Amino acid sequence: MLILDKPDRLDPGEEEIMRSHPVIGYELLKNIEDITPEILDGVRHHHEYLDGSGYPDALTAPEISDLVRLLTISDIFAALIESSRTGRPCRVKTPTRSCAAWTASWNVRW
Repeated sequence: MLILDKPDRLDPGEEEIMRSHPVIGYELLKNIEDITPEILDGVRHHHEYLDGSGYPDALTAPEISDLVRLLTISDIFAALIESSRTGRPCRVKTPTRSCAAWTASWNVRW
């Protein structure tokens, strides 16, 4: 929880820890019988972006399911709401633009 509560930018080691959570979650859940492939896909890929710049698998638009797209948008929205409530910076890697401008710049076609 210390990393999640850190008010400053993450250092490279902390960034690596944060980027590992989708794979850790996937590995923890993949052998549970009642967890569907769609849920596993969402757990593993909710930080993937249409342009391939996401993680952990650098998927591009054609490889990202609608469910994962919805989860990604929801995750970003939650981060925006949380940052406005707590005053903590949103950790989107676009230092010259705000998170709101970054998400508004998406040209997403469903």
